[in-house]
Amino acid sequence: TEIATIKAQDRPVTRYSRTKGEDSISLSVYKNSDANVVSTADAVLEQLAVLQKEYPDYQFQVVTNSAQYVNRSLTSTLETLAEGIFTTSLILYLFLRGWRSTAAVLVAIPTSLISTFFMMYMAGFTFNMMSLMGMVLCIGVLVDDSIVVLENIFRHMQMGKDAARAAEEGRTEIGMAAVAITLCDVVVFMPIAFMDGMTGQYFRQFGLTIVFATLFSMFVSFTLTPMLASRLYRGGLPKQEGPWWRKLDQAEQAVIAKYEQVLRWCLAHRKKVLSVVLALFIGAVSLIPLGLIGSEYMPRTDEGAFVVYVQLPEGQNLDQTDATVRKVEEYILTIPEITNCLVSVGTPSLNYGRLSVQTTGHRDRSRSIWQITDDVRAFARKNIRNATVRVSENQASVAGVSQGSGGRGGPSNTPVALQLRGSDLTRLVAASRQIQEMLGQVQGIKDVNSSYSEGMPELQITVDREKLKFYNTSITEVTNVFKSAISGQKAGVLANDPANFGNDTDITLRMKNSDGFTAADIRNIAIQSGSQQVLLGQVAQITSGTGPTSIQRVDKQRSITITANITDRPLGEVLTEIEGLVQQQNLAAAGVSHRFTGQATNMNDTFSEMLKVLGLSLILIYMLLAVLYESLVTPFIRMFSLPLGLIGALVCLAVTRNTLNLYSLIGILVMDGLVAKNGTLLLDYTLTLMEKGVSAFDAVIEAGKTRLRPIIMTTMTMVVGMLPTALAMAEGAETRASMAWVIIGGLLSSTVFTLVIIPIIFLFFEDR
Repeated sequence: TEIATIKAQDRPVTRYSRTKGEDSISLSVYKNSDANVVSTADAVLEQLAVLQKEYPDYQFQVVTNSAQYVNRSLTSTLETLAEGIFTTSLILYLFLRGWRSTAAVLVAIPTSLISTFFMMYMAGFTFNMMSLMGMVLCIGVLVDDSIVVLENIFRHMQMGKDAARAAEEGRTEIGMAAVAITLCDVVVFMPIAFMDGMTGQYFRQFGLTIVFATLFSMFVSFTLTPMLASRLYRGGLPKQEGPWWRKLDQAEQAVIAKYEQVLRWCLAHRKKVLSVVLALFIGAVSLIPLGLIGSEYMPRTDEGAFVVYVQLPEGQNLDQTDATVRKVEEYILTIPEITNCLVSVGTPSLNYGRLSVQTTGHRDRSRSIWQITDDVRAFARKNIRNATVRVSENQASVAGVSQGSGGRGGPSNTPVALQLRGSDLTRLVAASRQIQEMLGQVQGIKDVNSSYSEGMPELQITVDREKLKFYNTSITEVTNVFKSAISGQKAGVLANDPANFGNDTDITLRMKNSDGFTAADIRNIAIQSGSQQVLLGQVAQITSGTGPTSIQRVDKQRSITITANITDRPLGEVLTEIEGLVQQQNLAAAGVSHRFTGQATNMNDTFSEMLKVLGLSLILIYMLLAVLYESLVTPFIRMFSLPLGLIGALVCLAVTRNTLNLYSLIGILVMDGLVAKNGTLLLDYTLTLMEKGVSAFDAVIEAGKTRLRPIIMTTMTMVVGMLPTALAMAEGAETRASMAWVIIGGLLSSTVFTLVIIPIIFLFFEDR
């Protein structure tokens, strides 16, 4: 006690943590890359229940749980699946006139799905949003084969054949078309499962699930469906009596008669019809360059959570940071939709704060997550003057989409990430400030942030090596003394300290009043020099200065990354505007280059991959149909179904204010496989009639009239089955809505135009 003061005290606080305004200890649990998020969360909750029993005096509260959103999304997907089955069965009941035919087709769905479950188990798949999305999409696909086969069996029974003979001959007659339709779906979805990169991994289970289901659907339609038809209709076709069914029959005959009239007129005015359709196709495609259809990597999802990052200037202490964070915290806790708020102050450094906020479920609130976060941003702009506040909505369920806004305060894979590179740091910093100011003026841009931070205040020591030799001391001695002067030195532990609940207590040796040491005070600290002591200032220079918080290099050049969030504009549209504004800055004159990273890179790579897959699918479909029909012309004619489908797909995207994104591009691929069935059914029966000696013109007319009902039935079942997904009423459905609208629009326009355009093109080639 004569040379030192000994006292017991807590270590200096380096971080704060609060939950709903009360002090807490927070713990984050991360799953392994190959683990299931729901299983991991369930296991953690089980352990928390055990800990709660062992420590009843403590409260264990889960603030955020990613599995909750996944579970809600999976539940809503299953509900969509059930809705699709119900609406499909209703359409079948109306078209096939009774419960027997409806039951025969609906048996195909569970049979095919159960078989698909077995294949998913063998492939190691799980029930997740992608595999279940594939099943939702399959509802219409699964009944297509059975509808086509069963409708043809009905037609043969109406000719007076008994049920067994009609089942056999009806299935045989339609067999080639059914095989072609199924295999076209397979060659469309198979490439999706084997795409490279993150997109391929993300959609692998989606693509293969549909492939499994489609193959089993064809098998069921060739075996189970004809067998059921032969058993259910052994007594012949039951006649549906009543005014409702009579009106339905009359309406059906009227539609067929009107279609024949329209088809004959179109065949007589081929150039006019083709000109109109070509103009519609050009008009639909022009919606993209005109900006009426935007582009982005992934649609936004309302996951009911967001994160607020608070950054004070470098050099601010923990208490100053905490005071600012508390203002934001107090406001957030007043928002009625908020259920929890976890605050962390001091991580990764003393001038940073982070608030993880959880809201009520999507169905339990009237406002979207983006309306809530806009209110938080508005509050921060008005009330927080001494700090930068960035708000980011959680997008944890979407691959390749970050929930942060870059820099040390969050992840860096943001919607907008502009990377600046140069050899001169001063010019690079000046350019980054210009870009930040420019981005602040762009509509839809929020939470602009730079990876560059002003230097951290620090004491710098420069050792004179010649003086070290003269005074017979070392750099190690200088470093130890300098470190001890700043932060003290550990001198051992007090074992089994009763005042610390029997734990070891660290013993730290510190100089008196060292918390307020200046550079002059440290210069006067003595260091050992042989058998004597010298002052630290005699062997080293100690000055006040600033140091970089981080150094970022890309390709051996200094780099600064400017990031920002987008909330109300498509990513592609914003990037185009930013690129034009950056070109006006003439950064090259300052020796600074730029490029977009993050989601912009993901979007460009994904779009490139999808175009390759679309091209490969078209080639595979052409080769497949050429082999099946032993003709090069027939599959070429079928290829016109895709541009006819694109008309409705693009118009639907524009009308519903959806964008071109990963899901809508997948929808175009799916649509390509689905719209092929209309042309395939029409061409297959036309060729069958021509083999019986019917002229090409008459065969086209008769094939159109005969195949009109199955074409409308398969289109309606698919459209109605996709409507619950397109309306995006459930949690997690935002991502799939654009895909559903592409499929719905593509099927409707392809069905309408295929029934007149394909006959025109077919007769054009036949005439030559």
